[in-house]
Amino acid sequence: MEHRVNGVLPTVVASEIVSDPASGDVYGYGETIEIALEFDEAVDVVGQPSVTILLDDNDNPERSAIYSRGTVTDILVFAYKVQSADLDLDGVALPERDQDEFGPMGAHVYQAETENAVTGHIVGFDDAIDHQVDGRPQVTAVAVTSTPASGGVYRAGETVSVSLTYDRPVVVEDTPSLALEIGDHHVEATYRSGSGTNTIEFGYDVQIHDHDLDGFALPAGEGQGFHDGSIYSMGREIELEATYPGFASQEAHKIAGQVYVTGVSMGSDPGDDDTYEPGDAIQVLVRFDVEVTATGTPQLSLNPGRSTVAADFQGIHNPGDAVSPSTGEVLAFEYTVQGGDEDANGIIVAANSLNLHGGSILDTAGNEVLLRHDAVTFDGHLAGVVPPVLISAQTSQDGQEVTLTFSENVHVRHDIRTLSSFAGVALSSYPRILIDIFVDGHRAYTHGPMFAGAEIVIKMDTFIRPGQQVTVSHDDVFARDLPGILVDDDGNTLRRFDEQPLNAEGRRI
Repeated sequence: MEHRVNGVLPTVVASEIVSDPASGDVYGYGETIEIALEFDEAVDVVGQPSVTILLDDNDNPERSAIYSRGTVTDILVFAYKVQSADLDLDGVALPERDQDEFGPMGAHVYQAETENAVTGHIVGFDDAIDHQVDGRPQVTAVAVTSTPASGGVYRAGETVSVSLTYDRPVVVEDTPSLALEIGDHHVEATYRSGSGTNTIEFGYDVQIHDHDLDGFALPAGEGQGFHDGSIYSMGREIELEATYPGFASQEAHKIAGQVYVTGVSMGSDPGDDDTYEPGDAIQVLVRFDVEVTATGTPQLSLNPGRSTVAADFQGIHNPGDAVSPSTGEVLAFEYTVQGGDEDANGIIVAANSLNLHGGSILDTAGNEVLLRHDAVTFDGHLAGVVPPVLISAQTSQDGQEVTLTFSENVHVRHDIRTLSSFAGVALSSYPRILIDIFVDGHRAYTHGPMFAGAEIVIKMDTFIRPGQQVTVSHDDVFARDLPGILVDDDGNTLRRFDEQPLNAEGRRI
């Protein structure tokens, strides 16, 4: 056999990690870390030589990366498979060394085509932050594993259950817990079952004060320990951190320890003018999510204007039926409008205006209900002083009459009627002096106005001809000096109007 001699042995001139984590910057359990050593010439391998890498977050940081491939080339690749106990969040390091064997015994790296063993010198590298290691069991899924007894809502005493699924079996010690978000506070869901398997169940028993109609949420675990207990890797004494993904509010998993209000609505109709006047009843309906029984004198506060008034409980309202004292989902409250109530913007029921006022509202099990509710403004439900206004004016087809239509009945004020009867003044005189009709810019003469509910019909002395320009308005002098003569049934003065046009062909304007 021919033996060659080379006085300069091959040496490592560079080293690097040539693998990548499957996800992100962290190698998980079972993944392989590959280290490449580049020599200044080709080398040959016998056996399974290795190099030492460092995983710093361990009591014993040294790990052996075993030869994988590259013989008879100038690059050898060494591999290490991540184990459960491995952890290095600063990144893998390869320590530099001057002389050593590429152990274990019987394994060698030779100068290619010779029997000259290479120098043990290695060019190392410091912590590689893009190549971290965490071999501990990882959570692969979180899930809600419970179902509300009825209606998608958990009641007091029901259990909300959540599971963590790991990528391998784990064991539980004591009673670790997760923090659930219910409404604006957090509660602890404690360990219930699953030790020795991949899936660990946690549960929370709903309390009477719990309320979250968006559905409870699970904030993500960000690495703290499990409160009041621990979870370990199966078969290894490696404690796991509480690191897991969370989830947002679960709409199908609402929580209401108490029966609650689902809505506040209007049960009465103010009429065509959208206005409740003194003596009218305002009925407001409060709906609960299930049947309740109300007794005594509960009240609902509302604002028909600037003041707050109390609407009294009338009974349970069932669709299609009269208000009755039986059990049901909808409570009816009623307020009678008083003089001085005035609301031109919409009646308001402020938030949380429902109060027991010495009475009771209970669910079918006899538990108190949650009285909270949102504020509501009822547009189209006004109250108080609403004067009549001119709606339209039109001529008759023959041009002999002009009909004025108002928002409600109008007439001469009662006290003036009485005075007129003593003075012998006809009531038809008042529309003639209070309302002017102009034809082509000239005041027209009228006679015989008649009141007909919400209309006043005025006869013309001279017929209006097609094409003439006609307007109607309050008389400037009498409207100013004699206010309040024409009123509605509640005594509200007709609102002033100026130069309302009409035409000579009987069309509304």
